[in-house]
Amino acid sequence: MSNRLQRINTYTVEPITERYRQCLFDWLAAHAPLWNQFIYRRRQQYFAENGDVWDAEYTDLYDEYAPVLGKATCQQLARKNSEAWRSHFSLLETYHDASDTRVTEKPAPPGYWGTREDGYQLHGLVRNDLYTFDWEETTSTLAFGVGTVLEDRYDFEHNERLTLEVRGNPNYTVHSVKGLNVPPRSRSYPNRDAESWALQAPVRLSNESTFQA
Repeated sequence: MSNRLQRINTYTVEPITERYRQCLFDWLAAHAPLWNQFIYRRRQQYFAENGDVWDAEYTDLYDEYAPVLGKATCQQLARKNSEAWRSHFSLLETYHDASDTRVTEKPAPPGYWGTREDGYQLHGLVRNDLYTFDWEETTSTLAFGVGTVLEDRYDFEHNERLTLEVRGNPNYTVHSVKGLNVPPRSRSYPNRDAESWALQAPVRLSNESTFQA
């Protein structure tokens, strides 16, 4: 197991064109419904007699969501969902351990990212090998791919990628980046014309890494 600590660098990002702004919204909006499908299928197993959440089948969902998100993003979301369940079972084990009093209330299983009636959380994930940062002295950008449906909808050219302007300086020197996370914006869809978004870049730090104020 790695002895490197994990920290998060946080930036502000803004689409560089109106076309990218609309594309980003549609890309973010597809995450919560897919997450909820993962949660639903695993909760069905969780509450079933002799059920096992790891037996839940969900790869068929990629056919529906990959054209919007891209298959790699679907897989990244599935991994994050699995992490949430592993965290739940770890807390549950601690809760049932009479000699360990760190968890005193029974943990609830992972939940949904909103509902169709009440609104979804806008949330996005990008795998660490599927984006590029372009750091410049005056303007820095982040670029990553989207699914073919969005490429067609927004007239992307061959090899064109969704590009965002990045503002902010990293607080931590980076040893390795695990991926990118656009944290939940709200429990209902914000205005499609939102000016900017938060971006989190979880990083693993070596013992020699430093914090920059």
